[in-house]
Amino acid sequence: MFLIGLTLVFIFARAQEEDDVFSCKILDPLKMRIGNTIYIPANSTAPFAIPPNFNCTYKFHVPSSAYLRVSVINNLADSDSIEFADSLGFRKNMTNRAIANEEFFATIGEGYLRVQTGAGGRSKALLEFEWLKLPSSQKTQYVLKNASGISIDCQDLQQSPITFTTRDANETIALSIAHSGFILDNFDSFFIFDGNDTNSRVVGRMSNFILTQFSPTNQTATILGLTSKTVYSNLMVNVKSNLARYQKYSAVVVIDQQGATLDSINQTVAFTFVAKDSNQLYMTSLKFNEIETNNCKVNVISGTPSPISTNLLFYTPNSPLEHSFPQQFPANLFSIELTDCSIYMVISKNQPKNFYEVESGRVGYAFTPSYLDASQTSELNFTLRSNDTLTYSTVVESVDVCQDSQLAINVYNSKGISAMSIVITGNQTGGSAQAIGTSVNIQFNSSQSTSGSAKIRYFIGINSSFSARFSAKFLTIFCCVEMVDFKKCREMFPLRCIRKRSLDLALKAVLIFTFCMFVVQMTSSYPRGGLTQREVDRQAEHIQKREDHPEGPMLTTHGKSEKIVKNPFIPEPSISPNRPPNSGFYKNIFIHFDLKGAPPKVPYFKKLLQLIADAGATGILLEWEDMFPWKGEIEKFKSTDAYSDQDVEEILKFAVSLKLEIVPLVQTFGHLEWILKYEETRKYRENDMYPQVLCLGNEEGVKLVKEAVRQVIETHKKFGLNMMHIGADEAFEFGVCKDSVEWIRKNGGQGGKQLLALAHLKNVAEFVKKTAGDEITVLAWHDMLKDFDTRLIQQLDLGKFIEPVVWDYSENIVTLNDYIFSTLAENFPTMWASSAYKGANYPSASRSDIGHYEKNNRRWLTTKLDQEKKFKNGFHGIIITGWQRYDHLAGLCEILPIGTASMILQLQIALGGINMKSEDSRNSAAKILKCSGFRIDGTTVVSNSCDYPGFQAYLQYQSVIPNVFTNIQRELAANHHLMGWANRYNVKYSISQNWYHREMLPFVEGLLGQYNRAEQQLRESMKDLFFQNTIDEFIFENLGELSEKVNGYVENINKLDKIRTWPKRNFEISR
Repeated sequence: MFLIGLTLVFIFARAQEEDDVFSCKILDPLKMRIGNTIYIPANSTAPFAIPPNFNCTYKFHVPSSAYLRVSVINNLADSDSIEFADSLGFRKNMTNRAIANEEFFATIGEGYLRVQTGAGGRSKALLEFEWLKLPSSQKTQYVLKNASGISIDCQDLQQSPITFTTRDANETIALSIAHSGFILDNFDSFFIFDGNDTNSRVVGRMSNFILTQFSPTNQTATILGLTSKTVYSNLMVNVKSNLARYQKYSAVVVIDQQGATLDSINQTVAFTFVAKDSNQLYMTSLKFNEIETNNCKVNVISGTPSPISTNLLFYTPNSPLEHSFPQQFPANLFSIELTDCSIYMVISKNQPKNFYEVESGRVGYAFTPSYLDASQTSELNFTLRSNDTLTYSTVVESVDVCQDSQLAINVYNSKGISAMSIVITGNQTGGSAQAIGTSVNIQFNSSQSTSGSAKIRYFIGINSSFSARFSAKFLTIFCCVEMVDFKKCREMFPLRCIRKRSLDLALKAVLIFTFCMFVVQMTSSYPRGGLTQREVDRQAEHIQKREDHPEGPMLTTHGKSEKIVKNPFIPEPSISPNRPPNSGFYKNIFIHFDLKGAPPKVPYFKKLLQLIADAGATGILLEWEDMFPWKGEIEKFKSTDAYSDQDVEEILKFAVSLKLEIVPLVQTFGHLEWILKYEETRKYRENDMYPQVLCLGNEEGVKLVKEAVRQVIETHKKFGLNMMHIGADEAFEFGVCKDSVEWIRKNGGQGGKQLLALAHLKNVAEFVKKTAGDEITVLAWHDMLKDFDTRLIQQLDLGKFIEPVVWDYSENIVTLNDYIFSTLAENFPTMWASSAYKGANYPSASRSDIGHYEKNNRRWLTTKLDQEKKFKNGFHGIIITGWQRYDHLAGLCEILPIGTASMILQLQIALGGINMKSEDSRNSAAKILKCSGFRIDGTTVVSNSCDYPGFQAYLQYQSVIPNVFTNIQRELAANHHLMGWANRYNVKYSISQNWYHREMLPFVEGLLGQYNRAEQQLRESMKDLFFQNTIDEFIFENLGELSEKVNGYVENINKLDKIRTWPKRNFEISR
């Protein structure tokens, strides 16, 4: 028995030893399926010695819907090698010069891994074969026949297959790999499938197609990446016919400054250059190599080659290249067509030294993202500068900006003052302008989700003294001619000579005067340009216009309400000599109340009205929207929390008692979501997809809006109605519905959709005057008016019906330049300014950054001084807006108690005017709000001790809640038990260690208690201010995420704690 036992132990030990060393054996075919792994040596986790003179081939099989990952950790010596091969004929040989940790992938079929060693026996290795499930393609990318090709970052293909196909059954696609030439570009693990999924036939790896394209047999190909080693390259996809005109097409990723010689002798080839991580490419040099050819040409085009590619630059050996480089391409790819040439060129993704210092005489193009896909270059902002004063001529050749897009061009002088500006928010062609300055700034903003395009050509280099030099030269020539003429004249009869000289002098004086006036006009600070028929489609005013741009909803007042306000909390500002004594800086200061989100309860609303009246406001702008007690056919559009007739009368009566001018606002053009969002009103939309804009040509829809206007007028007339605001901002798209198109066809003439919009505004304004009385003043936002043809505005005499409210909520009033004010002043004798006290930072900003609004309101002070002289009747006042939502369909931003401190501060700034210091306006606000101080530091509360309506809600949300939340998040992140036994893996696969639950559960419940107390305190502070629906919405938006997280831990721990048996490992991990 002893001998038998000893024998068994020996046999077991021998078998174990064989498992621990390299042995040449057949891999178990039963394990070659998804979820299994085979190690060689079997029980090793580190490289193990390979026997000398070892020669073994490990054959493997990959079943359908699977792929094989082969990991080779090696330390090869001498001439030993390891060879990998798959069913596609791909082979890779590793030697002692290979990297120590290599990874291979194989798809469906047979393959092998061969290990060979010599007599030395010094090599080590660990082999791992892992069968995994082949991911399915979840994304289809369409490549359009008449569009530019697309560039796909190879990183996006990692474990996420993308299927590329055409919409045209007669077309096929072509794939090309943009190769950087760097060794880190590893395409061996990127597979191409000829079909619409990874179940299709595998045709090869991407490494097979670096220098040649792949065209699928059925218009569709799928690409899959199984490793993260490819770090630089892109996949270029075109419709095959787009490349038919080239004998060769290749693509290059620009990593750093990269010079290369490109040849195309007796043929035409194309190269696409891609900047992997940059939105800007630079051509820093181009030289023609000497060859015998007469047809050499270089054409630089936008995007990848396609029928819609735009010709950007054109060179031949005779082209003057001295001032052509460096050339900037603010995009991540462009292409070059090379015909019968040999050139050396340098492409860089790094900004060349002194690139922005413009040399006199330099000429070039500025390529905006429009040449490509705007989603590839969604934001562009660059400035070309010069030490000299130059003339900048810009020509906007074409623009197509839509859905949150904007193009702005500004020329600035040496003092940073704008000398010329073009701001485009819709389709426009033929725009041109010229100005003297030291720099030109070009900005392009576009939504990632949409496409847009713009093409701008600029000419730089005519020195500012050009006009003077030209005048001097003209006068010199004139004098020379005069001397010659005078010599001839002396030979004539004296009387005849005098008569001839008088006529000549008179004629030439007129010519000189005309020329001088031309020079003055050319160097004017207000170039109008040749903007013929501005096609303002307005599919997008960038969402940041509320933060960074001046076009947005504004609230206005009328010059009739010129109540002089004396604030008891601030000293009288010094009065400039040209201002009447005791007048305020602004004639009127109105506070805007946006009621389409978080409307206040009536008692709280009245307290706010009392507060602003005490602080010096002269009026209010009420944007009722769906909170008004609508009647009749529009009653169904009112909110479930809408005010009653009694509520509205109580609010208006109280405002009148405070001597506040009341201006109602009813949107009549854009921002009509509150009506157009319903099924029954879809027919009134300009575009069925978007419920913002009314179909202007639809009489029924217009009648519905007029009914809303009529009801508001009838209610307000009882309390005095001197002004009414008809909105008319942010109409992103108009003139496209059937009725509008028909109206344009019948009435548009040369005015087109602009005439339609202006006629609608005039129609509404006339209706307001007819309903409320001719003396009423009608206000409208400026952002649509500023882009309409001034001739059309003059033709309709709109200046007699509407006063524009010019809004800008940015810190520097960034796009309201001299040109915009001058253009408005041509047709409107007066205007209103509009700043913000809340709701204009970004759409989801729920905490108030008062410093942002302080800068905005202070900048309006200087803007008023600079611009009001342009208007015949100056500024009628300022409306300080406070938005609750960016639009009807957006979430809440800063609500009233969060923005009250800012509201009072901005009111004091407007009251104090240009001569009041920041410290004084803050101290004044502190006294009105009964605060111990007024600190401005980001979203930190202004003071921990104040006494004004809503302060407790402000303190709770902006101070207490952030501290509680920070503590909870920190505690959760630091708990090792939660991280180890209650993470998403534990929860999804119901596997955890119950022992630790008894420690985790009390811990998490304690954090939940902290959260619940904070939420309850916030609810308590809001219950007298808002309706319950508002409180619930605000809590859900701003506290809900943490609530769900902490409650989720409690629920999951309780669920895991009930489990008594657990699944066998390993189990399939799903994504």
